Amino acid sequence: MKKEWRVTIEWMKYSIFILSFVFILGFYVTAHAQLEGTQQTPINITMSPQHPGPNQKVNVSVTSYATNIDASNITWSLNGKVDKNGTGEKTYSFTVGPIGTKTILDVVVKTVEGETVEKTFTLKPSSVDLTWQSYGFVPPFYKGKAMFSYQNKVTVIAIPHVIGANGQEVGVKDLIYKWKNNGVVADTASGYGKNSYTFTGSIVSRPVTVEVNVTTSEGDTFSSNQIVLTPVQPAVVFYRKDPLYGIEFQKRSQL
Repeated sequence: MKKEWRVTIEWMKYSIFILSFVFILGFYVTAHAQLEGTQQTPINITMSPQHPGPNQKVNVSVTSYATNIDASNITWSLNGKVDKNGTGEKTYSFTVGPIGTKTILDVVVKTVEGETVEKTFTLKPSSVDLTWQSYGFVPPFYKGKAMFSYQNKVTVIAIPHVIGANGQEVGVKDLIYKWKNNGVVADTASGYGKNSYTFTGSIVSRPVTVEVNVTTSEGDTFSSNQIVLTPVQPAVVFYRKDPLYGIEFQKRSQL
């Protein structure tokens, strides 16, 4: 009798193990199937330029290695209005508005497998101007601009034009700046409200490319610009001072 009970208990344990295994396997298969069903076909949207300025033309293209884009139906909508539609229409061009306007681009791709992939882009054009000043020597009362020479200290100033959500231009000191010198980020010069960047030129006469990226604190607006500063060779110039006519700037000698 005890032996029969022992066999029955062992059989129940075995049955429970089999049922648990089947339940876990079924749950995994169902969850995996649901996960697979929610995944979308990878669609790549390339925009050039990525952050357009005001009234600038933008070129957009669609690519994918997971489906045949040339056989897919693609719809391009600009500000809620369908502008282009058709099979294999994988390129599109448009022009953004002036500073402060918002352009919404919707792309709908219907693949040959019957899947619909939608992507939306919101563009808010802005711009930033760059000006610079050198701390090189100039003669007294010289009305021209001091040029950038070897080992001169130079300050580059950013003048952004960014419109906020309230329709007003964002203050210069209310933006975030990222400065780059020949592609290298200047961490100490970058940050909130830092719209100027000062550096000293090297001994070797080489052009310096200074770039700035400007964003709002919310990160919804982006603008960038760059300037190339080429150092000039300093020179000592002598002008003749005539006792009657004064300094003759049209006559000079240079060392």
